[in-house]
Amino acid sequence: MNNNRKVLCYTFRTYPHISSLGGIFDDVVILGAIKRDLKVVFDRLPDYNKVVGVARTNTYSRSEPVAINQFNKGKINRNGAEDLALSLDWSFPAAKRPTKTFCNYAAYMVQQYIESSGLSIKHSFVHINDRDLSKLDYSHIVTTAAE
Repeated sequence: MNNNRKVLCYTFRTYPHISSLGGIFDDVVILGAIKRDLKVVFDRLPDYNKVVGVARTNTYSRSEPVAINQFNKGKINRNGAEDLALSLDWSFPAAKRPTKTFCNYAAYMVQQYIESSGLSIKHSFVHINDRDLSKLDYSHIVTTAAE
């Protein structure tokens, strides 16, 4: 593993600031065909100690504290946990409630993979508005003394 590469980012092909993410994070995976492209994220995870999902919001920027086992009206994994805690904290406020959209689907799948593979990777998902894009950097990740 290259110790200089610490944070992997994943986002969606519709995210309007993809080019900016490349200047912020060490690596960016763009999710188009979500199931196929999540496999790219899974393959790259062992080379990183942090992973961040990013999507745009028109309201307030927020960090998702959990991913839930629900996509629209169905379950993501019939045998999976109802919710999975996301362990990487940002200085953005926590979301009041989780979504049931592609954002939550991707976050749930990534966290489930991290846990089932026994990886020691901190993971978060951030919905960020255009005004706060400059805050999407390492200085806004809340770290512990051990990191």
